[in-house]
Amino acid sequence: MAEIKKQLRKPEHWQDFETLCSKLWGEIWRCPEIKKNGRSGQAQHGVDIYGVPKGEDGYYGIQCKGKDDYTHAALTADEVREEVEKARGFEPTLKKFYIATTSNKDAAIEKLVRELDLEHRALGLFEVHLFSWEDIVDRIDENRETHDWYLKSAGFKNCYAVELTFEDRSTTKVAHPLFLRRTTERVEKSAAQRNFLDYPPHLRTLLMINDPLFTPRIDPFRPIRDFSLCDFQIALKNSGTSVIENGDVEFKINGEFKSAGVYSKSSMWQSIRRDPPPSYNCWINQSSWNGNYKPDEETIVQGKQVVSDAMYIEAIAEDQDIIIEWEFRCRDYSTTGTLLLELRPQIEDKHEVIFVEDASEAGTTTEIVPVTDRL
Repeated sequence: MAEIKKQLRKPEHWQDFETLCSKLWGEIWRCPEIKKNGRSGQAQHGVDIYGVPKGEDGYYGIQCKGKDDYTHAALTADEVREEVEKARGFEPTLKKFYIATTSNKDAAIEKLVRELDLEHRALGLFEVHLFSWEDIVDRIDENRETHDWYLKSAGFKNCYAVELTFEDRSTTKVAHPLFLRRTTERVEKSAAQRNFLDYPPHLRTLLMINDPLFTPRIDPFRPIRDFSLCDFQIALKNSGTSVIENGDVEFKINGEFKSAGVYSKSSMWQSIRRDPPPSYNCWINQSSWNGNYKPDEETIVQGKQVVSDAMYIEAIAEDQDIIIEWEFRCRDYSTTGTLLLELRPQIEDKHEVIFVEDASEAGTTTEIVPVTDRL
């Protein structure tokens, strides 16, 4: 998944949206004479804003439709037809007519507008165009004067945006957990092998390795390192223009795996010294695989990145794509996305020979086990 694009919040009130459109298209058209049409309550013939773009000889008109945050509704086909019909009564006759809306993009509505545009062109009437909120954001990014004014204007909501990635700033991470395909051959000792001194040197070495008396001593206090565990951390960056307060990330791990969790920060020495237990900024539910990451900092300033504690996924010995669905929430803002962890196991082969006393124990078995630093 590509990095999250910087998001501009929609204006808080429909009047602010109308002002934004006037400012934006005034810059696009290079038309300082752009004006709002009349005042609230007066007949506007479907046109809220009008002007003559530089180099043109006819009026362009804009109808501003505040949606979602204001009406909790999306732009409808009937509204589009109604506004286009009303714009035909605007005087003097328009050359182009724009519907600008805070509603999000809708393929069906865009298709309708294209059809109306072709009908109008065939009849010698004004062109019809639609700009949904995503289109407007693109135009704001392209017009620096409006962009800077919009972000600094006290009449609009602050601009919140975050980038949530893995610790290396990517949204896709490839891991190669290690497994061992261990084939064990159990061979009955021959009569001649009953006497250790009669064993050939290479078999004597094998017996010593498999004899508990010759097994290297293992330090009981050293943790076992499991190479089938895939490590990851969540990095959260404030990429907006406003301070983020009290934000947290809820996530869900989807896919086939053995387990997942947060690495322990405890140690034997902390226990001996009776140190206070360490604190964690994330956790994973062991039954649902839902998790939460709560940054240590309550306030994250613009441009700052914070990183979660180290977590792990215990892989199975098959290729798997683990999808981490996340939702970020803070005061006045929320957004969602996904991270992809591609697990591509590497499997090594190992053959072992074990001599047994009883013929019934002889045979060959094969198993796939995680590689650890004690195998």
